[in-house]
Amino acid sequence: MSGSVLWRVEALAAPPWLRACSVCGIAAARFEATDRFRANAHRGRLDVWLLYACSACGATEKRRLLRGAAADAIAPARLDAYHRNDAALARAHAFELPVREPLPHR
Repeated sequence: MSGSVLWRVEALAAPPWLRACSVCGIAAARFEATDRFRANAHRGRLDVWLLYACSACGATEKRRLLRGAAADAIAPARLDAYHRNDAALARAHAFELPVREPLPHR
């Protein structure tokens, strides 16, 4: 063979988040990214979460992206993307997060 082949691999969906569901009780439930954010501002500080839904019962869980970030330290375009639930940004964040959470330190 003298020719070469170039493959392009593209994910069809964001990776799921595996965790216990507090609503349906499945110990290792599969939570799918909803491509939506939840943001909360308090005294100039911003918390942002990525929302996931249990594939079994639809219960919603939040995964923290920002905690107590200074609102003026976030680029205006990114802040706007959080507020309008930009699907591309949500998907990018979903790929940055681990599939399983680390064990809690006691």
